[in-house]
Amino acid sequence: MPSVETMCGGGIGGGVSARHNDRVTTDEFVVTCPYCGEDCEVYVEPDVAGTFVQDCEVCCNPWRLRVSGRGDDRSIDVARADGSE
Repeated sequence: MPSVETMCGGGIGGGVSARHNDRVTTDEFVVTCPYCGEDCEVYVEPDVAGTFVQDCEVCCNPWRLRVSGRGDDRSIDVARADGSE
């Protein structure tokens, strides 16, 4: 099973839009929860692509993660996964 892991901390508060493509390493991205605004690191294994549901570690609401591209051109898009999109 592919691995997608999150680690949240140091929130910015407010807002519902997700930031994406802020890289920590080639396999880690910093995203903002579209519900609580908390900044979270997302680790995605190098061979993973597609759409996944992951819960925020802070507010427990579901995210829809879309991972696309390869190598240095990989990107991740985060949106609400509660049916409101």
